[in-house]
Amino acid sequence: MSSTTSHSSYHNRPGESLGDILSLPIVLLFLGGGLCAALALVTAAESAYGWATLAGIGAAVGLFGSFAVTYVEHEKLRRRSENPFRPPWATR
Repeated sequence: MSSTTSHSSYHNRPGESLGDILSLPIVLLFLGGGLCAALALVTAAESAYGWATLAGIGAAVGLFGSFAVTYVEHEKLRRRSENPFRPPWATR
């Protein structure tokens, strides 16, 4: 990952802005979801199904949340590049 932010205001593909420092929550959500998935597998192997269920829910929330935040960020940047003079609080 680059330590500098990209100079382009719009990225063609979701996830292309992962070099930006502001995408740290996305990376942390994804890593947390992966950790929860690993914990779910380990606890299921140990027959602790209650903990496996909780870890599986955490994995789903973390992984789905990271993809959702990436998509929302992509759409926000795309809309901003289409009309750069619209104020950010105007929805339409």
